[in-house]
Amino acid sequence: MKVLLAEDNDGDAELLKLALEEANISVELDRVTNGEECIQYLRGLAPYEGQTAPDLLILDINMPVKNGIEVMRELWEDESLRTQPVIVLSTSDSASDIKAMYDCGCN
Repeated sequence: MKVLLAEDNDGDAELLKLALEEANISVELDRVTNGEECIQYLRGLAPYEGQTAPDLLILDINMPVKNGIEVMRELWEDESLRTQPVIVLSTSDSASDIKAMYDCGCN
């Protein structure tokens, strides 16, 4: 299973990696640190040409350059990316963040 982690916080990324290892879940884990890199990766744009699409995207809401909400909007608007499985992980408990993610197709 190939997983793309879009997470700017090194500590949070390491925790996820450790959790997967502890759960004995074997994955190929790639990481990007902002929303623009995430979109470039998913579209196979430079510098991610030749990357195969991930089976799962784990997406943080609060990232630099382009946040998770903006990434979800782009995924939702792009028919070739709309079916990309996404899990949103965030420390945000903001009602507006949650509503924005639902408006982008999260459930």
